[in-house]
Amino acid sequence: MFRHALMGVAVAAVTVTTLPVAAQSFTLEAAVGSSKFTDDTGGLDDTATAVGVLGRYTWANGLGVEGGLRGHGEWAVSDGVNTLRPAVTSAMLGLSYDLPVGHWSLGARVGVHAWRLRGNVISSNSQVLAIFEDSGASTYYSLGASYAVTERLSLGSYYNVFNLEDGMKIKGLDVRLSYRF
Repeated sequence: MFRHALMGVAVAAVTVTTLPVAAQSFTLEAAVGSSKFTDDTGGLDDTATAVGVLGRYTWANGLGVEGGLRGHGEWAVSDGVNTLRPAVTSAMLGLSYDLPVGHWSLGARVGVHAWRLRGNVISSNSQVLAIFEDSGASTYYSLGASYAVTERLSLGSYYNVFNLEDGMKIKGLDVRLSYRF
C-alpha cells in the first residue's frame, strides 16, 4: 500500500511541477521539533525528535502548493521486559495559505501524506526479537506563525497533526526556518 500511496504523491508532484510558472516565489523550509504518537485512548509517554524538509510555491494571494519529506522520529515503549521502538516517515503533498500581518505571517497547511511505520521489538538483553512494518496514506494539517527576519528569511513555529489509521495520530510542534528564493 505504501508504494501505491507514494506513487500517487509522485504523480501529483509531477503535475505540480507545471505550476511554478505562475507562482510568485519558491520557498525551501527546514523543520525540527518534537512529536508524540497518540491514539483515541491517549498515546505513548515518549516523545521523539522530528525533522523535515519542504518546498513550497506561493502565489501573490498567499495560496501555495507544498511537498516534502518528514521523519517523525522514533519512540521507545517498554512493557517491563521488552522494548518496542517504532519510527514513522512521511512523503507529503498539500496546500498552504499564509496571511501576512506586518513582519508576521499566520499560516495554515493541509494535505495528504504517504506514511511508513517501521520498528523493532528488543529484548532486555538488547537482542532484536521481531521487526514490524506498516504503511498507508492519510491527511495532515499544520497551523502556525512565522516572523520575517529578513526579506527572504523567516523563522516560525507550527503545530502539526498527521493522521495515520484507526484513530492513530502523530502530533507535534516544530520550529521552521524558511528561505524564499
